[in-house]
Amino acid sequence: MLRVADSSAFAKAPVLRKFLLYVCDQAIRGQTAEIKEQQIGCEVFGRPPGYNAAEDNIVRVRAREVRQRLEKYFQSEGKSEPLVITIPKGHYVPIFEVRRADGPSGAVKDGGQRPWKSSASRSPHWWLWIPVAALVASVLYWAVARYRSSVPPPAAWEHSVAAYRLFWGQLYDRKQPTLVVAADSNFALLQDMSRQNLGLQDYIDRSYVQSAGSAHPDAARLIAGRQYTSLADINVVARILQIHPSFAQWTQVRFARHAEIRDFKTRNVILLGSSRGNPWAELFERQLNFLARYDPADGRVYFENVAPRPGEPSRFVRAETGIEDFATVALLRNLGDSGWVLILSGLSSFGTEAAGEAVSRPDLCWQLLRTAGFAADGPIGPFEALLKLKAVAGGPAHINIVACRTPRS
Repeated sequence: MLRVADSSAFAKAPVLRKFLLYVCDQAIRGQTAEIKEQQIGCEVFGRPPGYNAAEDNIVRVRAREVRQRLEKYFQSEGKSEPLVITIPKGHYVPIFEVRRADGPSGAVKDGGQRPWKSSASRSPHWWLWIPVAALVASVLYWAVARYRSSVPPPAAWEHSVAAYRLFWGQLYDRKQPTLVVAADSNFALLQDMSRQNLGLQDYIDRSYVQSAGSAHPDAARLIAGRQYTSLADINVVARILQIHPSFAQWTQVRFARHAEIRDFKTRNVILLGSSRGNPWAELFERQLNFLARYDPADGRVYFENVAPRPGEPSRFVRAETGIEDFATVALLRNLGDSGWVLILSGLSSFGTEAAGEAVSRPDLCWQLLRTAGFAADGPIGPFEALLKLKAVAGGPAHINIVACRTPRS
């Protein structure tokens, strides 16, 4: 990375050099939410917070110059570089691509929007990514140390990035768009109101409206008629779309009420929420060890530990203060064994959001996969993990992995 920043293309353009280092640093850290025009304007060009980016186009103009200089560098001075950096038009998130043998510049022919390949479809030289990632991570962090107070060890980022790419490459294989199914907050609300546990069949045939609304049928019909999901689900979707520029094109978001059983047989699916808010999760509960349950006696939701190991409790219950909570991440084969299903579930909305953060940040994703017993270079198989988290200002923080399991057959 320093070779690019110190090359003739950037050496005499300190502002463009700073632009390049900033966006690359944020991308490798998994903080793609920070790679926005407004933020770049503030961090790189010293614009005041809240400045009008529509009137001040400094970032767009300079981004175009950075793209041109990157292209020039990799076609001339850096033509032997094993890793090519591009910033697709219309985006500011850089893409790191192993140079392809069929093109002098290493550019992706489809416009730089190719999703990462899964372990099953890697090129014969996929292993080149690991040493390249190590080199990029180590050099990059030295380059940006002047405005970072702490830098994680380069070796950790080598494994983080490699495992992260494999994980999301399995979920986005580009055979067809990956389906994200958002929870139905109304379904959960009706169960809470009636203090009942209702299932997928109740949801499909809509008998839950009558079951949960026996005391207040008009209110139940009104609630059931709405299509509301949680802000946490929206935040998780936003995180997923920021992982790679092509994910916006290859993601289909659907409300739980509009999902169909065949989706879970033929597609890669990301399910948001437990079975209380997203009853489609019930299709996979026989494989799971940590199941979201509701106790009508005290009105509390908890995770049942189906097969506790020595020292483990049979229940994981959210603290009444709301400060401590639990969530699960489960990667399973779909019903047709033709793809993957990722279930992100919490006892509360911020629990689901925490599960989304755990898989959308390279460092946390690698920690999760490593605890589940997978190597950085894969392959990655089915697993289930229980997370313990603490809330800060109403959001997830301090995410810790409590337990991991291999799904039941």
